Amino acid sequence: MITDALKYFQETEQIVRACFSNVDDFIFPLHRDPLPIFVSSHSDEESFQAEYSAWHKSNEDWLTKWHQNQKAYFEATTSRSFACGFILQVAYNAIYDFSSNTVVHSDFSDIIKPKQKPVKYCMGREIRGIPLGLLIYAGRNQFCHATDGKLNPIGQRVFEFLAIRSDSGFASGGIDKCFDLTNTHLHTFAHNIVALLPWHSYDDYIKDMQALSWA
Repeated sequence: MITDALKYFQETEQIVRACFSNVDDFIFPLHRDPLPIFVSSHSDEESFQAEYSAWHKSNEDWLTKWHQNQKAYFEATTSRSFACGFILQVAYNAIYDFSSNTVVHSDFSDIIKPKQKPVKYCMGREIRGIPLGLLIYAGRNQFCHATDGKLNPIGQRVFEFLAIRSDSGFASGGIDKCFDLTNTHLHTFAHNIVALLPWHSYDDYIKDMQALSWA
């Protein structure tokens, strides 16, 4: 039986590292072969088209490779989501089992009561004015219950704030579709949550998790 957070992170390190490796594999082709950019030195249409045709022909292999990488990236959406969903699940379990936090974040005090289990997640640095733990809580729940319909009120509010707030934590004046639960182009948001944190590697993840208060 795992009795403390340190032991838990040691026991789960290998599988979480593997998940981050898989996420890198899915994204790496886009970084390795970035989109080629055409810049014209002509303003009239005929000269522009002639220059573009010559550029396209000379970069045909590069353009083909980029389109292949882009196709592979989008085809890997499900696998990428599962890898990120599992990372959030491991982080979620750590907080559930070992957090001793009793302070409710002010933005959630009307829907999280001091003795309820979600209060455990009101911990960690803030992203868009939301504690790290609540981002993990909402991201994990949305991933695990994507087919169940609506999230619980806590998860709903987290995503509402993510969609309307800027990185400063204030209203952005727009809607961030990456976290808009009404966006029908996204079924799960796990990858977007992991990217927002931003956890690009196991080291990023474990640094945040170790920084949480486990006393």
